[in-house]
Amino acid sequence: MIGVNVIFIAGYLMFAPVLGGLLTGTQKPFVDVFKLLQSELGACRLTDFFAVSFFVCAAAAGCLFFAGESLLLVIFVFILSKVFLTVGLYLADFQTAEKELLLSFVCLPILLMAATGFYLHTGSLVITGIAAYEQSSFIPLLLIFAVYVFILAIKLKKSQIDIPELSGRSKIFIEIGYWYENVYLFGLVFLFFANGAVWWSAIGAGVCGAMLFLMLFGAAIIGQDLAKVKWRSIVGASWISAAAAGYINILFLYTPGIINEVSILLMK
Repeated sequence: MIGVNVIFIAGYLMFAPVLGGLLTGTQKPFVDVFKLLQSELGACRLTDFFAVSFFVCAAAAGCLFFAGESLLLVIFVFILSKVFLTVGLYLADFQTAEKELLLSFVCLPILLMAATGFYLHTGSLVITGIAAYEQSSFIPLLLIFAVYVFILAIKLKKSQIDIPELSGRSKIFIEIGYWYENVYLFGLVFLFFANGAVWWSAIGAGVCGAMLFLMLFGAAIIGQDLAKVKWRSIVGASWISAAAAGYINILFLYTPGIINEVSILLMK
């Protein structure tokens, strides 16, 4: 089991930057990072420390996720990474830091609702336990899944930072840190389907593939639509949708037999 975890972690560390960059739906991040690597990075600044800390935490959260550790631990490291990033951005540009803080507020409620739903359905917060549970979490957590995918699309299109005051070194670590972050948040989509059965895993892989396709080829449309929406409106909509979806799902999970009966019938 340890060997399998090492393979997953190594694969994540090697391939996540490529996949995470593709999930932004544009080649621009790759071009920007390549140009920065060729440019003069300049002297180290305090913002570089926070950028590196964000990068390390983002990569560590993904390693924990793909090693099958506790989902709450992954969320905790996710929050820690956002703290480092937000503080670093406050040192460079207040408005961008505020947007990043709001983006964290967009993601966090649905992550906590998803963790709650997984625990109520499977009785476990450990990712390996959730993935090995006999019933897929997709149907019992359908509303939470739908809102999570919606918020993930917002996160993927809004996570771009362009601050002249940041050093080239900080920009590189922040951009690549985002790529690592995108992949483990994207991996959570597959966790909704995983239950050890091949065909449920195939469905999960197909949904992830479809989302990747939409991110790659629907990027312009999604980006134009989101550009017209104010940040505070996005935060408000995400909190309301996450709360509504979470409470309704939890209500159904507590209602004896309704969700389980549907899940068992569809999985036969």
